[in-house]
Amino acid sequence: MTPAYLKMDSARPTNETKAGKPVRPKRPLSAFNLFYRFKRQKALEAIASGTADKEAISNLLMAAPGMEHYPSNATKMASLHQLNDLRRQNIRKDLENNLLPRDTRTRAHRTNQRAMNGSMSFLEMGKIMNSSWKSCDDFAKSVFNELAEEGREQYRQRVDEYNDLLSSKKVAARASPTVSLEDHFATAETMIQLKCPGKYDKVSPSPPLAEEVAGGSYSGSRPISNQSD
Repeated sequence: MTPAYLKMDSARPTNETKAGKPVRPKRPLSAFNLFYRFKRQKALEAIASGTADKEAISNLLMAAPGMEHYPSNATKMASLHQLNDLRRQNIRKDLENNLLPRDTRTRAHRTNQRAMNGSMSFLEMGKIMNSSWKSCDDFAKSVFNELAEEGREQYRQRVDEYNDLLSSKKVAARASPTVSLEDHFATAETMIQLKCPGKYDKVSPSPPLAEEVAGGSYSGSRPISNQSD
């Protein structure tokens, strides 16, 4: 059974695929891509809950990954090991089964002002994301790197499935029976007779002319004509 992500894309052929061929898997996301996805989802959740203030969204994006919904003094209430376990659990939970690129071919175009439902533009969000990633601690980056490696492994598996599917289609195409020239013309003749009945009926020789018979010149090789003429 063909995986859903390799199904035929006959409606929208791309540069990589032609109509009727499987869609090649997209390249995996980097650690920064996953960090961006994680933080953006946190911001969207905050907006959905009623927080649309630009400063609040900015603080959320700059917060330590995995600690967005905890008070600033939480670091004093638990050991570093406990905090790191909690952060890893929160990050992995939000990105579970969400490590690969999405299919954006059918997504509606979004303007720059709609990045955070109007709270923040794409340009503003991008600058904050870059700054937040640069100031991100090594532990959080290591978690996103682990997830990126898991995404790369999933990508490699999908590419193997994609190549196997292409190979099987090529083998099937080479093994398909070929139509002989005689069969081709026989089929074409049958189709013509079905579409135009009576027009191409079998013809018979025209009777010889009297002078040909009298003169003994008729040999039966006179050109034939349709009797309906």
